[in-house]
Amino acid sequence: MNLGSVLLQPQMLERMQRLDGHEAFADDLVALLQQLLADPAQLEAVLPAFRGAFEALGERLYARVAPALDQALDELRELIEPLRAGVAGLAAEIGDTRDLGDLLGLVGGLAELLIDLLEALDEAQVRDFARRLHGILTQTLGLGQALLQDELRATLADLRQRLRAGSGPLSAEARAVREALIALLGQVESDFADDWPSLDLDPDRLAHLAYTRLRRAGLERLRDELRCLLENLRAVLQGGGALLQAANPGPFGSGSVGAAQPRPPLLDDRYCWYASWLYRTKRRDIDEGEFWLGLLPGAPDDEVWMSADRTQLILRRAFTADEVLHQSDTPFEWYQAPQFSGSGPGEHFSFGLVGPEFLEGWTQATAMLGEGGKMLGHIISASTSPRELGANIPLSIWYLARFVAGGAARAPLPSFLTQAAGWGVGSQWIYVLVPWLSVILGSLEGKHTETTGGNQFMQWITLLGGDALNAFNLHSLSGGAHNLLLSLWTLINQTGRAGPGGDPDPRPHNREAGGTVTGLVVTLANMLLMRLIPREDYAHPFFPGNAKFYLYWLLCAPLMGVAGGMVGTFAVWALSRTHDPVQFGKEVGVGALQAFVSFILQQYTEMEGDTDDGRYNPRLDEDGNAYVPARQPFDAYPPADTSPYLLPYARGTAQFVGQANQGMFSHMRFNSLPQIYGYDFAHDFGDEVLAVRDGTVVDWFDWIPDDTEPDFNQIWDAIKQAIDWASWGGGGEPGQADLVAAGTNPASALVIGPTGVGQSGIGNVTFGGGMITLNFNWNFIVVRHDTQVADHDKDAGGGVVTTYAVYGHGKTRSVRDVFAARGVADPRNIIGTAVRQGEVIMHAGDTGTSFHNHLHMHVLGATAATPATGPVNSSVLTPYTLPFVFKEGRHVIGRDGPLRRLTWYTSDNERRDP
Repeated sequence: MNLGSVLLQPQMLERMQRLDGHEAFADDLVALLQQLLADPAQLEAVLPAFRGAFEALGERLYARVAPALDQALDELRELIEPLRAGVAGLAAEIGDTRDLGDLLGLVGGLAELLIDLLEALDEAQVRDFARRLHGILTQTLGLGQALLQDELRATLADLRQRLRAGSGPLSAEARAVREALIALLGQVESDFADDWPSLDLDPDRLAHLAYTRLRRAGLERLRDELRCLLENLRAVLQGGGALLQAANPGPFGSGSVGAAQPRPPLLDDRYCWYASWLYRTKRRDIDEGEFWLGLLPGAPDDEVWMSADRTQLILRRAFTADEVLHQSDTPFEWYQAPQFSGSGPGEHFSFGLVGPEFLEGWTQATAMLGEGGKMLGHIISASTSPRELGANIPLSIWYLARFVAGGAARAPLPSFLTQAAGWGVGSQWIYVLVPWLSVILGSLEGKHTETTGGNQFMQWITLLGGDALNAFNLHSLSGGAHNLLLSLWTLINQTGRAGPGGDPDPRPHNREAGGTVTGLVVTLANMLLMRLIPREDYAHPFFPGNAKFYLYWLLCAPLMGVAGGMVGTFAVWALSRTHDPVQFGKEVGVGALQAFVSFILQQYTEMEGDTDDGRYNPRLDEDGNAYVPARQPFDAYPPADTSPYLLPYARGTAQFVGQANQGMFSHMRFNSLPQIYGYDFAHDFGDEVLAVRDGTVVDWFDWIPDDTEPDFNQIWDAIKQAIDWASWGGGGEPGQADLVAAGTNPASALVIGPTGVGQSGIGNVTFGGGMITLNFNWNFIVVRHDTQVADHDKDAGGGVVTTYAVYGHGKTRSVRDVFAARGVADPRNIIGTAVRQGEVIMHAGDTGTSFHNHLHMHVLGATAATPATGPVNSSVLTPYTLPFVFKEGRHVIGRDGPLRRLTWYTSDNERRDP
């Protein structure tokens, strides 16, 4: 199965062919990605060129900043002095504490202190920090957006030249990958580089965006959850105290081999926590396959072990042969090896403020805390969601085992198990299957069973995406927190000569342990980029007209990655009091790569659902033109606790919301009717759809065949079926010639959106005097809410309006069947029928533009007076959706708000019989 069939809707692949001006680029890009996913080894044909081009970029930038570098680092040290002083002060305060319980308490206290400091920040402090940092970069170092853009253009040209030059013989497949990439880079230079968006990097604006994002992070809730986490972990530690005290496994036996030959793994070998952290990826070359394999989620790291007799320190490699770091005839501790105690030109690390014994215990404690955090995170996910037990329960058990093993076995659980079995570190791939299979199999919970196989698969993909994103976020947060302080302490532990090194370079290698700091800065830069991208430009990359996506992905993301890599590297140098030109080029390149690779996921994470708290109303139409007159923003989301809306399914039933407001796939401005404030509920085929409020039916259509995204001929056939019992504009059945004579192109008139049949010039389908005015490409029903609720029925500008709920993607003839069952035998009388909240109005299906079987719902407002009974003409409805919330939304994370994507919700809507 290829990438397109798994990741893209079939209609997305069709739309890709219609990308305005970028058809060939989109096709070639997907083809190249498919080839690389099928055979990642082909990356080796292009990686050396990438490395060389970005190292050259780093050398050029370093040469530019070198004259003012010392001054800039002094200014930066002054700027981050509170951070350095806080870390150093903590080290002096806690001394050589090694007890796990005490260390866990210290970690928790530090985290709470950090949260308190963040909460105490005001916008003026953030603005001052941003201004000073901006001054260092632009005034002291002379760096600016235009300069970085020019350098990236030069890097693209350099990369193409290196790829053309090549290196060594290549297979036919590798040559094809290289040539395809050369062509793509050429298209980027010719089609995109001249349209480079100018990002507003004003420090005051950036400070405001950062401060607003911080305020929305829910720091008070985070502190409460942290306290809960620590209390539960202490309870686990106390309960497992006997295990911790008694854990001293006996050896399988002792053994000895020749000098400098790694001994085989033995059960009583000792895992070295801090040394393993330092060496986890240190030996991996970016040009080698092991580096790229190591980027896969859950990939095993290299590990450092002390032999049972304490005479050999062994680096056990995940992807290649083990090696001896140090061997002695007499027993020694790991930190007595030359790599941690020596000096001179050889590779070594130094310990300044923070001693090795403390760092050993701290690394173990924070690793355990991370496993415990993931455990409780999955427990919380399982307990707060009605249908997410399948993935979260096995994952919480797995991370509980890992938490306990960190204390009882004194090694990470996968490391202990492979060591006990005498296997190599690389065999830990087998344990990666535990979380992967838990997510994959657990996501089957809630999968559709009544629809087609293809629909079931597509719906399962959305469930898998939700579980995978939750697991990935928990993994990233816990791993990042574990690594960050270790990086900070390792950097301030750098001793010896300040400034650049010589040849040979006698300096310790602590400065190389700042990858987490640099990665965090790049992530923050990318988060700021998401705040700078206009909401109007948010959509998936293959949506027609969304060419700007490629500008942000291929140009702006690497630009922010380069900037983040530079700033992060400067911070690392400021903390370690040293700098290294080679390191600069590497980190700049890695920053650009990180920003590029993570862009789509980070864009989805940061921008999905971002409606400015319900104020956003698109200013541009689907073609990118400004509306005239300009659209006004909304006041904000109304409060959920007073909402008149209840979820469109029966009380006690849970449904999955796959896409909510401002959704990447269709709930954005790239539609003739921007469905910003829409919800997609994962109803199975034939599930009952309940009215969310009392009202009157004013429009409906249900002749589109099931599981169909109809073309014009199919829509035309559906209309003719309706004509069999309804009159056409007072006359007989029309033909396409009648439409053309009326000046309307049939193929372009019936399209997705609010262009009603009457509006487009086609004519009117009248049902006993009631006119169908919405589009005919799906099955739907529209209900007018006859009672206004002032706080909830508000148009842009704040005026109270009559609102209309649109329910779409219905099952064929389900509207007729539902109303026939309640006594409305003649379908021409459905319009004008009153319905109450909780009554069945339709059955769910998969008609129209749809990823899988589901119910789509949004609300429109009236722009003019509407009939007391009978139909409504779409010309008097708002050409945009209104922000609204369901009462059940008050349960979300303990606060009012709209429904959120990839989340299950349980309904309070009592099903009623007519």
